[in-house]
Amino acid sequence: MESLALIVGLVFLGIAIAFLAYMMMIYIGTAQARAWASAIRSWSPPIINNTLECPQGYVITPTNNSGVYECGPCLAYLSPSGSLSISCPR
Repeated sequence: MESLALIVGLVFLGIAIAFLAYMMMIYIGTAQARAWASAIRSWSPPIINNTLECPQGYVITPTNNSGVYECGPCLAYLSPSGSLSISCPR
């Protein structure tokens, strides 16, 4: 009877350690995704001389057609008057 309790205890301990290791692997795997999401959320492109250079490789200047442009995770609005405003997720 003593050996059965020892075996059950060791099996339970093994399962608990395996579960803890699995949870740590999940945490480590999602840590990078959380860091990327945080970096994207805090990113905002600079507007220099009413010109916006987006990570997709294009530049928004007052000579573009007025409208809404996607600039990374942000949206840039170029008004017909040529003023540029940007809205980013927070």
